[in-house]
Amino acid sequence: MSNFSRKTAYQTILFQTLTVLILALAFGALLSLKAGYSVLLGGVTTVVPALIFSWFAFLHQGARAAGKILQDFYLGELLKFVTMAVLFILILRFVPIDGLHFMLSFIVTQLIGLLIPRFRFLSATEAS
Repeated sequence: MSNFSRKTAYQTILFQTLTVLILALAFGALLSLKAGYSVLLGGVTTVVPALIFSWFAFLHQGARAAGKILQDFYLGELLKFVTMAVLFILILRFVPIDGLHFMLSFIVTQLIGLLIPRFRFLSATEAS
């Protein structure tokens, strides 16, 4: 079984979500309400598109569905990109955020999404 599975994807998104919530509460309590919700929105800009992609990427399984899997993967990636762009535009246009905290949260959640599955893969191959 592949280490890059539906379970890994959703665990990564859960970890991203929990990290964003903890950081938003910490920044909101220690700095300001604006910093807190800016962190929250930066994370939402990563997590919501990741959920959309994961849902589409794992709609089908098995060798017989290879063409459909690839099609859903590309559709999921397209919708992820469009959703992320729309969220960025809406937040930057209509919400008075702290840009630094928004972008830091966005970057941290993106890095989590890139690194956590790799660490899981490395630990799984070292255990074999």
